Amino acid sequence: MKKAYKNILEFVITAALTVCLVLYFGQLLDPVEAGIAMDTIKAFHMLKDDSADVIVFGSSHAWKGCDTGVMRDKYGLSAYNYACNWQTVDTTRLFVEDALRTQSPKVVCIETWRVGNLKYDKAMDGQIYYTRQLKDSPVKRQYLKHCFGSDAERYASYFFPLIMFHDNWTEISEENFKKPDPEHFLKSAGYMYNEGSEPAERPDISQFEQKKLTVDQLSELEGIVKACERENVSIIFYLSPVAAEYGYSDEMEKFAGENGCVYLDLNALCDEVGIDWEHDLQDLGHLNHDGAAKVADYLGRYIVENYDI
Repeated sequence: MKKAYKNILEFVITAALTVCLVLYFGQLLDPVEAGIAMDTIKAFHMLKDDSADVIVFGSSHAWKGCDTGVMRDKYGLSAYNYACNWQTVDTTRLFVEDALRTQSPKVVCIETWRVGNLKYDKAMDGQIYYTRQLKDSPVKRQYLKHCFGSDAERYASYFFPLIMFHDNWTEISEENFKKPDPEHFLKSAGYMYNEGSEPAERPDISQFEQKKLTVDQLSELEGIVKACERENVSIIFYLSPVAAEYGYSDEMEKFAGENGCVYLDLNALCDEVGIDWEHDLQDLGHLNHDGAAKVADYLGRYIVENYDI
């Protein structure tokens, strides 16, 4: 009998150690930038409920391009940057729905650089992977269905990511061994500090070819609007100043007008924002810290002048 108990105990210990090792080494094989994104999601979920009056959403153009600490320090706004790298508009919708579970912002600012992109019919990647941190919901299930369709292997890669990322061992660096640090983002109000400077020419936005949004892209935007309407949240859609071509300003202005929202093309308003094209960009598509402070200053001023907060 004692031998049987011993065998059972050994089996339980071995199984537990195996699970721990799989989880640990699975984390080592995570895409590094997805790990950073997961930290910012964890940090947001550490916020006190109903503590953010203004929330910023979007891709890295928002995450690195709007220093929400400026909104707080200069305008007294309780602001948080809940953007992440890579985000397409349907992923942003997922983040908006997630935020409204615990927060009751008066205004949300949604950056639209990737409004023309969707995660429809896609295999697993870092962007889809970091949504594992978001709680299950009808919107999340719909999101995964759009991503993976009926492909069982894609679904399996979401729940057992070693299937997708097993080749990452060839690129492991010291970054993979860094301990998660969500509290870093609590200190920066979610903002991802962005160093570096690359001079750029001011873009001639009159030459940008304007494109039409598809039915699916409009559907995701409408989902964002409906989620915010349910909670009586005002929406500012905006475009971060970039030196790369952007083709949806006309469509976004039309959509915002038809849905009772605001659209601010900060490329067109770059003089009012104060963008210095020689010094305020990290690269052609992203602002550095100086540019991010100016965008936050402009949006913060716009909010206090136009909304009752």
